Amino acid sequence: MIVDKCLAKKVVDLMHDIAGQIEASIGIVRGNSSSEQLLAYKRAVGKVIYELYEEVLEPLYKEHPTLRPPGRD
Repeated sequence: MIVDKCLAKKVVDLMHDIAGQIEASIGIVRGNSSSEQLLAYKRAVGKVIYELYEEVLEPLYKEHPTLRPPGRD
């Protein structure tokens, strides 16, 4: 996907930041929505996070195994 390791590291770091922000949005919804709305939102967020990891991060980790965070084997 991205052969240059320096560029891949920048993308991986950015994707982790984005994933963290998406996950943080659950707290905003939690405090301002019904339990049904929260559940629907969490499911939607889960799909987004899954795709981010499967379609972007996993290919980068395969190309550059040293970029994979510890414990994410």
